[in-house]
Amino acid sequence: MMSGIAGRVASILNANGCSHVLAGGVAAIYYGVPRFTHDVDFLVSRPSAAETKTLLPRFKDEGFSFDAKKARRAFARGGIFRMEGIRGFVEGFIVDIVVLPEIGPIIERSKLVKGVGARIISPEDLIIQKLLVIKKTPAARPRPQDKEDVLMLLVAQRGQLDMRYLHKAAVEYGIDGLLKKFLKKSAKV
Repeated sequence: MMSGIAGRVASILNANGCSHVLAGGVAAIYYGVPRFTHDVDFLVSRPSAAETKTLLPRFKDEGFSFDAKKARRAFARGGIFRMEGIRGFVEGFIVDIVVLPEIGPIIERSKLVKGVGARIISPEDLIIQKLLVIKKTPAARPRPQDKEDVLMLLVAQRGQLDMRYLHKAAVEYGIDGLLKKFLKKSAKV
C-alpha cells in the first residue's frame, strides 16, 4: 500500500517537473532496516512559483489535506510540510515533503524502484541526510529513530556502501565526526 501512495505522489511530482526521491523510513526498509513507518517521505528540489501553483491543487485533488501556507513557504524557501490523506486511495496516509534547494547529486546516485515509478535515495545519501538531521536536532528533542536508522543502515549495507563517497560527503557537510561515531558503533553489531 505504501508503494501505491509513493507512486501516486511521484506521479504528481513527475507531471509537474519536480525532481524528487523517496527517502526516510520507506528507503531505510528498502535497504534492509527492519522497522515500521507510518509515512512516506520525499526529498523534492525546490519548484518554481508556476510549478507550485499547479502542484498544490493536484495534491488536493488526489485527496490530501495540508496547510497551503506552509506548503507554499516550504516550496519557496525550502523546508518541510506534511500532507494527510483524507479521502480516496490516500485516506489515512501521511506524506512528508522535504524541499531542498538542490537535489541533483542525490538524484544522480538514486535508483528507480520498479513498480512504483519513483526514484529512491541511495543508502549513502540516506545516511548523510539522517546524520544532518541528527546534527541539527536540539538535544532536548532527540530523534532516536534517525540514530537507529543510521546504525542499522551501516550494518545492513556493510560491504556494499561506497565508503569513499560517504566519508567525502561527511567531511563536506561537517558531520565526519558523527559518521565516525556511528561507524565505530556499527562495527560492534
